[in-house]
Amino acid sequence: MALGARGEIKVNKHLQSSVEHIWAVGDVKGGPQFTYISLDDYRIVLPQLLGEESNYNLETRRVYPTATFVDPTFARVGFNEKEATEAGKNYKVAKMPVAAVPKAQVLRETSGFLKILVDPETDLILGASFFSYEAHEMINLIALAINENISYKSLRDGIYTHPTMSESMNDLLEMI
Repeated sequence: MALGARGEIKVNKHLQSSVEHIWAVGDVKGGPQFTYISLDDYRIVLPQLLGEESNYNLETRRVYPTATFVDPTFARVGFNEKEATEAGKNYKVAKMPVAAVPKAQVLRETSGFLKILVDPETDLILGASFFSYEAHEMINLIALAINENISYKSLRDGIYTHPTMSESMNDLLEMI
């Protein structure tokens, strides 16, 4: 079985190893080492095991969020400003302090910021970086919007329960 420089099992876009009928999933294949990536690997491998057709593979895997559980949590998805600039993306930025979110005030968890990048021509979200209480929860909403091509205006104009961290989308996206 072919191994990479770090001892990971080398795989193709279908997670197949160099040995026929052997697939590698999760941390052993290298790449992002998150539980949810390992769980998503089954979506690539299972159809192959069942002899079914599937277009889902490592190249078609959707954008996924990441979270670093520090205090407060840092979570992001898609492009940050540096990456968007390097990719030649045109973007607008909305950024606000977490202290402006009512739920953060209630919880006395006011450290951090919320930042979203939006393509001004398509109104689609390019990426987000959240450094806040519950950032690991809120980033999933942004990942869904990116993957489903939901306009930032839909999130901006949403009606959210109060008090919640997600209601910050109203104020944050109003800044675009």
